Formats: sequence, C-alpha cells, structure tokens
Amino acid sequence: MAKLEKHLAGLSLKGLSLTEPAVLSRAARALMTTEREHIAGYDEDRLAAIIDLYVRTGIQVHPRLHGPAVLQHRPAGRSHRLRQLRGQPAVVVLRGRPAPNVVEKIMADELNRFIGWPADSFAMVTTSGGSPANLTAMLAARNDRFPGFWSEGSAAYLGRARPAIAVGDDVHYSVSRTAGVMGIGEAQIVRLPLNAAQQIDMDAVRPALDAAERRGLRVFCLVASAGTTSVGAFDPIDRLAEVARERDIWLHVDGAHGVPAGRWGSAVP
Repeated sequence: MAKLEKHLAGLSLKGLSLTEPAVLSRAARALMTTEREHIAGYDEDRLAAIIDLYVRTGIQVHPRLHGPAVLQHRPAGRSHRLRQLRGQPAVVVLRGRPAPNVVEKIMADELNRFIGWPADSFAMVTTSGGSPANLTAMLAARNDRFPGFWSEGSAAYLGRARPAIAVGDDVHYSVSRTAGVMGIGEAQIVRLPLNAAQQIDMDAVRPALDAAERRGLRVFCLVASAGTTSVGAFDPIDRLAEVARERDIWLHVDGAHGVPAGRWGSAVP
C-alpha cells in the first residue's frame, strides 16, 4: 500500500499516457498467476507490479478529486474504491481506466474457458452484484424482443399482448423487483411450479406458458436459477433451453450462487 499512498499524496497534476490495449493486455497477462487448481499464495512482488501498472496507466487526476461516485462502506471496498476514484475514475471507457477494462476482458476469456463458447459469440459485462446483473440481463432481453420499449415505453404495447417474464416460484426476489423497475410490472410475472427437489417442474412449464398466452401475456424471458437462494437448487437448464428455443423466449440463468460453486450461469438469447 506504500506505493499507492505515495501516489495519492502527490498534489501535482500529471498528463495521461495512453497505452495500446494489446500492449496493456500482454503486460496484465504477464502478471497473472499460473495457478489454476488452487488459490495462489501471496506474492508481494507481483502485487506491487500490479499496483504499478494500475497507477501508471490511469488518468492522473488531482488526488483531491473524488469524482461522481460514492465510497463503499466496507474497509476492503473503500480501499479499492479509493484506487478507482483517485487513479482511474471512468471505467466505462478504455481511455478512462485502461487497466480495469483490460482486466475485465481477461476475466471474460478465463470464464469462457469453462463455458466453451466461440470467442466471437461470447461477451461479459461486470456488475456490482447479482441484483444489477439480473436487471442488466433482463433489460437486454426486453430490448431484444421489444426494441421499441426503450424509446416509446409500455404505452406502445397497449391493446397488444403484454410483455411478461416466466420464473421459477423460488426465484430470487430481485427478479420480481426488476420486472417493476423495467416497467413490465410484477403482475406480468408468470410463476412456474416447482417439483419435489425445488426445481422448476418441467411437466408444468409448457402448460403454464400456454395459460399465460391465453391471458394475453407474451412471455419474452424465462429465468432459471443455477443455485437458488433458499435451498441451492439447480433448475433443469438444458431442458428449459429447449423450451426457450422452441418458443423464441430469451433464457436468462441467474448463476449468482452456482458460478462460485463451479457451475455456469449467464444471459443468453
């Protein structure tokens, strides 16, 4: 931390030294541990080199400029957030925070090693947690299936089948809240019954979707869980994918609990 403290203590303004993404990516990958089976041991020299790269490639803003963001409450979060605010405040663009953007790409490549999709069909967006991840994925589904919703709002669909979301009855509460935030409305959530193992009951899926259609609902997104919050149940994702493909429904897998356990989860059309 001494290196970071020294950087933050300086009051002089410095210019931005742009680095080609490919060059930065090679430098970042060279600092990665080669340990893949277990958690790598603490390496002080490697950590120092990572901090050097992080500080050197960021926008050298005045250390008293905190930027338009809020500090985290936990100590570890505060430490990371200070590095973000003082060193590289704008993660949304490569030129604003080159190192974190490159790290995000490396994380995506590492995750896809386990998933195995073609590199040109895989993308990843990091969020601050599972709830905003669900919101991001379901917004993508809504905008894909209802491209006019963003600009015209729900009024554009009055008199037509109402957009709806199908979920397992034990889905995380953030999905219900997301339906409200997106303007879909919690009343348009179709809850799918569970079997004895607390998974979505495949025998009930098609009848439930048919019943929703008769009610004037158009289910555009089906949410499965790769590890439910209450009991850790994994929905039958492969079989749900078949239904989603058959009915042109976007399948979103909430993998907030399953991914750390070594199981995959993502949002896929």
